[in-house]
Amino acid sequence: MTLSDKLLHAIIGSLLVIFIATYPVKMVVSGEISNLLLWVGLIISIPITVWALVRLFTDGSSARKHFISKNSVWFGVFAFTIGIPMTATMAVYKGFPVFGHLFYSEPAMVEVTVERKRSRFHVRGYVFCEGIFYAKEFKSSFDNSICGLEKSDWYNLRVGDKVTLIGNSSSFGFMYSDYKIHDFKD
Repeated sequence: MTLSDKLLHAIIGSLLVIFIATYPVKMVVSGEISNLLLWVGLIISIPITVWALVRLFTDGSSARKHFISKNSVWFGVFAFTIGIPMTATMAVYKGFPVFGHLFYSEPAMVEVTVERKRSRFHVRGYVFCEGIFYAKEFKSSFDNSICGLEKSDWYNLRVGDKVTLIGNSSSFGFMYSDYKIHDFKD
């Protein structure tokens, strides 16, 4: 394995670790920086993707050897052009705010309004998050979902209900650990 292959593996591996480590964190990224982070992630992914594709078509590279042995060089092209931008963008979009938030945040409570909720409590693909609803107050370009509601709370939740999120706030966003649903019927 050449130095170029090792460096490419290290970069892609680091992005994957950041993505996997920050994926289950219950944090809503601030709307002010969310667009910027999406663009930064996409811009970072372009040279890495081009570099990976060049390595895929370079004789003797580990990527070429791997995909040739599987008779799937075109699958490698597909995987690199989709997988690297997605991983890099998500690592930057959620990873930077999570790590920044851990160093600089203050305890806070935020009241949000239920805009809508998912059609089912359990949603395939959301391994770490059940009981999802969308908050009107968090309008980031990528995700404004809040998750982690108890099953009974989620089923009783209606559009327009107020929910107080308890957690920590920073300029990066809001990381919540608990919630309280307002009951105005009393």
